[in-house]
Amino acid sequence: MTLHSLLVKDAIQIVYDDAKRHVLLELSSGGYRERYVATHIDDPGEIDDIVAALLEAKRRLSENA
Repeated sequence: MTLHSLLVKDAIQIVYDDAKRHVLLELSSGGYRERYVATHIDDPGEIDDIVAALLEAKRRLSENA
């Protein structure tokens, strides 16, 4: 099993697992007692939906800046 870290930020981690052929998306609440939510994604269409939503969020943030 080989894990490839694609993004590591304070509250977000994205890792690709080439053995299981899925992406692990992990979100952290931060703070004193961190809580984590993780999901495994193996459908490229689902990743496309997430990327599209993030791009729309970026567009809206840029409009209000």
